[in-house]
Amino acid sequence: MMLQMFENLSGGLGGAFFVQGSGPTLADLLQCIPDHSYTEGESIFADLAMTLARSLTFQDLIAQRFGHVDSLNHIHPQLRDFVGQRVLQGETPTPENIARGADRLIREMRPQFDFMPGARLREEVDLVATSNRYNQIRLPQVITLIMAEGNNNHFGQEIVRWCRTYVAEMAAILLHCCVDKVQGLVTAVQNYVQRVTSGMQPSVQQWTVGSSVTHLRNYLSQLDVPFEDIQRFLVYRIPATAELPVPTPSSTPIQESLVHAERVEATAVPEPMETDGITSECNRITVPLQNKDVQDQGLAMDTDTLPDVLLGSEAWHTTLPSDWVPIITRDTQRQRRQNPQPPFSDAYLSGMPSKRRKIVTSAKPQGSLSQIIGDGVGNAVDAAGVDAVTGMETVTQVAGNDPEIQAAYREQVRLTVRENLASNPDFTAERFPNTAKYFK
Repeated sequence: MMLQMFENLSGGLGGAFFVQGSGPTLADLLQCIPDHSYTEGESIFADLAMTLARSLTFQDLIAQRFGHVDSLNHIHPQLRDFVGQRVLQGETPTPENIARGADRLIREMRPQFDFMPGARLREEVDLVATSNRYNQIRLPQVITLIMAEGNNNHFGQEIVRWCRTYVAEMAAILLHCCVDKVQGLVTAVQNYVQRVTSGMQPSVQQWTVGSSVTHLRNYLSQLDVPFEDIQRFLVYRIPATAELPVPTPSSTPIQESLVHAERVEATAVPEPMETDGITSECNRITVPLQNKDVQDQGLAMDTDTLPDVLLGSEAWHTTLPSDWVPIITRDTQRQRRQNPQPPFSDAYLSGMPSKRRKIVTSAKPQGSLSQIIGDGVGNAVDAAGVDAVTGMETVTQVAGNDPEIQAAYREQVRLTVRENLASNPDFTAERFPNTAKYFK
C-alpha cells in the first residue's frame, strides 16, 4: 500500500529524478508515519519488506515506475544476504536446500489465505493446496535468481518480470477460485485490508481500504492470463464417496434396476482375473468363518481418508496429476502397514510355472541345520561389508557347528512360528494338533 502511494506521488514526475540511490530511503520515510511500527523477527515477509525499504529510495521507485528497472540492480547483494540467512538459513543454494527454503516461505505464507473465507469459493478446487503447488514451483525460481553469484546487470529486469508474472498468475488463480469472480476477490481483499489496518485512525483506514480496492479493480480489469497458464497449478478435491441416486416412487422398474446395479457395483469386490474364475466359486464356499474379520478389514481399507500431502515435497509428485498424489500416498502407507509376505506353501508353489517355482524354491534355506546357519552368517558378514580375519569359510563352519548357536536358532524358529500361528486365521489347533503341541 505504501508502495502504491509512492507510485501515485511519482506519477507526475519526470526523468530528472532517475538518480539511483540518492535521497532518503523508504525506511526513513516510514519513520515519519505516526502509526508505523516494526519488530524485527516477527515475520520473514515483514523483515524482507524492511530490507527493501532500507535499500530503496524514493527515486528508485520513480525510476521503476517509468520502466527504468535497472535501477534495482544495486539491491541484489542485500537480497542475496537476506535470502541466504533467513530463507536458506546459511545453507548452500543447492536444489534441495532451495526447495526447503521455499517450504519455509510457504508455511509462513499459508495464514495469509485466511482472508479468502470472505468470498464464496469453488468447492471443487482446493485453494490452499493450489497455492502451495504454485508456490512450490515459482518460489524456487526467484530464490535461485537472487542467490546467483556475480554482478547480474539484468537482475532488476528479471526480478521485476518474475514479480509481475507471480502477481498476475496468483490473481488469476484467486479469480478462478471465487464464485463471484472480481466482486468476490474484491470483497475478500477489502475485508483483509480492514483487518490489517484495524489499529489505524478511522480516516487513514478508510483511505487505505478505498485506495486498495480502487487499485485492485483497475489491475483486475487489465488482467489477461489465459486459463491454460494456470490450469496445471489447480488442485481439485476428490470426493470421499459419490452419492448414488435414490429411486422415487415414480421410477420405472428399469430405473430401479439400474440404481440397484449401481449400488451393487459400488460395494462389490474387484473382479477376479480370468485365470481365477475356475476356482473362485469353490473358494467362496470353503472360506472359513474366522476369515470374515480379515475380509471385512480388507474391504474397510477403501474407507480410509486421504492424507494431507504437501505437493512437491517429493520428486515424483510433479510427474503425476495432482489428484493422484494423495491416493498413491495413501496406498503406500497401507502397504507399509501390511504384514510381510509369508513363505509360499508347497501347494501354492505346485501351481506355479516350473521356472518360477525353481527360482522361489532356490531362495529357501537348503541343507542341514549347520549349513543353514553357516550360510546365514556368511550372508550377514557380506551385508555388513566386513572381512573375516580367519577366512569366511572358517567363520561359517565354526558358527554352523556351534551347539549353542544351533539351540538358539531352533528356539528362534519356534518363537517365530508360534507368533505367526497365533495370528494366522487358517490355523486351528483342532485341525493341526501335532503342530499346536510342538509349538506350544
